[in-house]
Amino acid sequence: MEIPLASPAEARALLPEWLRSALDQRLREKPELPVLPDTAVRVMTACRDEHSDLRELAQLVQRDQTLAAHVLRVANSVAYAPKTPIASLQQALGRLGLSTVSDIAIAVAMKQRVFAVPGHETRMRALWRHSAISAGYAQEVARLLGRNAEAAFLAGLLHDVGMPIVLAEALALYRQRKTLPGSRTELEQAMLAFHAEFGLELARRWSLGAWVEAAMCHHHEPAAARPGQEDVGLVALADLLADWADDEASTPQELEPTLAALETPAVAPALRGRLFDCRARVLDLARAFQ
Repeated sequence: MEIPLASPAEARALLPEWLRSALDQRLREKPELPVLPDTAVRVMTACRDEHSDLRELAQLVQRDQTLAAHVLRVANSVAYAPKTPIASLQQALGRLGLSTVSDIAIAVAMKQRVFAVPGHETRMRALWRHSAISAGYAQEVARLLGRNAEAAFLAGLLHDVGMPIVLAEALALYRQRKTLPGSRTELEQAMLAFHAEFGLELARRWSLGAWVEAAMCHHHEPAAARPGQEDVGLVALADLLADWADDEASTPQELEPTLAALETPAVAPALRGRLFDCRARVLDLARAFQ
């Protein structure tokens, strides 16, 4: 379970001075970051072409067995409610649409290249699950509000992508000093304090779009987003709903007071019940990304 910390600013203040300075220096020097795999680049490029041939795209996806498996799992999830099981990639691509397939390609690349920190597999699995549930809820909220559901999904999925990057950087800095972190809390503080900046750097290098960049920078404080406050607020709400949905013992009544205090149309009383009702569908979609 994630250790609760109040805010990135407070987490930064709690870090050892040497670690805070070293991470700032890494940012100034433009850190080495994972490269988007060739297959993912080609799939994303093909998906941006509205004239793409589904057979050719299916052949391209098939080259990456992990990507192909994820595409089929998502297409067969409750969120897309196929009347009969989808067995072929071409069927799956037709069912999902190009934007969703592009998002899946990015998701698989992120899971393989970014959410993989040796020795911290349990934390990374939990963080990835939270990201996947946040993506599902961002998509649901966007649909309720008539917004771009595909863009919301990607922003929800990647809003915390800087966390594993910061973890890997911090561990490398400790190794350079031939010392160990003082505690797990120290690593969590570093992740919270710097994940926005490192995530933004990756989003720009991978050309993930303005909504993803804004969500990375401001999901802890949507009011600071200019422009894009409503978009970021949507992701912040999805982040909150993801924490609630992943706790099997939680009830809608426990979340009601928090939602009622938020200033966003998505939590109007008439819509809150629909957000609660889609919990099982969102969790099923998240499992397709595991």
